[in-house]
Amino acid sequence: MAPENAKVFIAEDVERWQETIRRKLEQVGHSVVLTASTLSEAIEEVKKFRDKGIQVAVIDGNMNSGNSGGQDGEILLAAIRSTTPEVKVVGMSSHPIEGVDINVLKGNERFLGRVVKEL
Repeated sequence: MAPENAKVFIAEDVERWQETIRRKLEQVGHSVVLTASTLSEAIEEVKKFRDKGIQVAVIDGNMNSGNSGGQDGEILLAAIRSTTPEVKVVGMSSHPIEGVDINVLKGNERFLGRVVKEL
C-alpha cells in the first residue's frame, strides 16, 4: 500500500494532462518529485527513482505522437519493473496498459489521488 503522502513520478507527453495529474495528486497530499514528457526522458528519470524515493509512477501509454496502442507505457513499465519493482505503477492513458498495478483512464483523474492511496 502506498503511503498517504507518496513521492510520485509522472510520465505524460501532454503538458495540460501532466499539470492536471500533478494538481490532483498534490491536492490530496502526494508530492510529485519527478516528471518526464518523452519516453526517452522517462527512461532516464527511472534511474533516479531510488535516490529520489519514488513510490508511485503515473505513466501514459502513448508518449510519442502517432502511437496509440500503449507500447510506450509497456516499455516504460518494463524499465521501472527491472530497476525498482517495488514502485507501484498507475497507467493513465486512453487505453489500458498491460501489466500496471492499476489503470485509470484519462478523464477519470478525479479518482487518481484515492487510487494512489489505495495501491
